[in-house]
Amino acid sequence: MQINPDQWSRFMQEFINESDRAAAILGAASLDNKLEKLLRAYFIDESDIIQGLLYPDGPLGSFAVRIKLAYVLGLITKTEYLDLKYIKEIRNQFAHKLEGITFSTNNVADFCSNLSFPINFEPTSDQLSSIKDPRTRYVMVVTTLGFILDTRQSSSYFKKCIPLDEEKVFIKGQINK
Repeated sequence: MQINPDQWSRFMQEFINESDRAAAILGAASLDNKLEKLLRAYFIDESDIIQGLLYPDGPLGSFAVRIKLAYVLGLITKTEYLDLKYIKEIRNQFAHKLEGITFSTNNVADFCSNLSFPINFEPTSDQLSSIKDPRTRYVMVVTTLGFILDTRQSSSYFKKCIPLDEEKVFIKGQINK
């Protein structure tokens, strides 16, 4: 499913205006969804098999596994891999602690401080002061990663996997002695 610009705009407005907990979980869920789409775009065209693998209870159904797989397949950079791991940890902090957690909480703020920006990001003086805020940094990095994953999935960045040509791999039929 491709998200149109209006849907993206509504998502971003909701994302920015949510509570800290909702923003942390929604941002990670959005990136998990984009990773799934990136993997689907890369895999061979075997929808039943892929669906079973990527289903939430399947072997590739968790955010953590998708992050690792996208990295080892060369679909994301090392920095993107690390950022996605930090985002997963931030999500887990919010998802598993019942109360008293914000982006300013020590563990969460530490994870946020480790998040990176693209090399060509040149912040203005206003942006420079705002990216020190853990929530602002999280939102900016999630948004940037979302754009990168969408662009990569829909571009010719990588070649889609194709099944091996069985005629070049197997001898068909009986082998006579």
